[in-house]
Amino acid sequence: MATFSVFLPPIACIILLFPFYQNLKEVRWMHPVLQGILAALVGMLLLVTWQMGAAALNSFPDLPILALTVFKGGLLWLAIAVAGISLLIY
Repeated sequence: MATFSVFLPPIACIILLFPFYQNLKEVRWMHPVLQGILAALVGMLLLVTWQMGAAALNSFPDLPILALTVFKGGLLWLAIAVAGISLLIY
């Protein structure tokens, strides 16, 4: 029920507003407005990504794990790194 409640309003808005958007994007004076909305959306996504990343990286052992996942080190190297970090910590 929670998932349904989270995703239903945005999907309903998209479905209901899509015909209007198709007409509005052809209007010349709406281009800057739509670009401003897109810029605000990108800014909000960057802020949320930054905040979630800061909350997730709260200790030293998280950094090597992050580096391996970001640089596509592979699952084997990730498992070896986690095992090594665990041995060092405990």
